Parts: sequence; C-alpha cells; structure tokens
Amino acid sequence: MDKKRHHYIPKSYLKFFCDDAGRILVYRKDYPCNVIRLSPDNTGFHKYYYSQPQPDGAKEHNALEDCFSKIEEKWPGIVDRLHRRENVNDSLDDIIQFMSLQRARVPASRDATERVEAERT
Repeated sequence: MDKKRHHYIPKSYLKFFCDDAGRILVYRKDYPCNVIRLSPDNTGFHKYYYSQPQPDGAKEHNALEDCFSKIEEKWPGIVDRLHRRENVNDSLDDIIQFMSLQRARVPASRDATERVEAERT
C-alpha cells in the first residue's frame, strides 16, 4: 500500500513536544498569531512529498519514506537514553544521520535545491 502522508518532521521527533492530550502547538508562518493544536500525525507533512517518478511514468511513493523510517526509528530510544543521562557515544552516527536528514528534508532546503537545479538547466 502506498504511503501518502510524507512527514518532513518525523512523528517520532514531534511526540517529545506533545502536551498531556498528545497535541503540539503549531504556528503557521502566514498567520503566526493563530495557534493550532494538532497531533504529530497531522503536523509537518505534505501528501506524496517524497514520491519519485519512474521510467514507465508511474510514481514510487514508499522508497524514500521507508529509507527515512530506518533512521527515524532509532530516535526515541536515543532521546530516552539522553533523558536518563546515559552515555550515547555509541549512537553518534545515528544522531548525526538524524540531524542531517532533518536539515536536508525540510521544504526550505528542498525548495533551495530545486531552484539551483532549475537554474542549471
């Protein structure tokens, strides 16, 4: 089954900012005074954001999402270890991968990359 809600801010990250009702406060950049309370599932995603065109004209909707999930799934355990003040030196590669992925996958970074690519052609 194709995944359609592609989160550029992982739910595994957002859950650490939830209130007791499981909601986070979201501020839209076009209306910064309006606060919206949303669940992590309903925050930080675009439909089919990571879908890739295939040579036959079809689209692959899951490959990047599946790849990102392998990196994201380690994050909650790392945060739990940090809360317990445990040594996480054995997880530095995972932490750096997670941080790098967060920097590269947000819409602002993707938009900038697409602008550069458009100028090259």
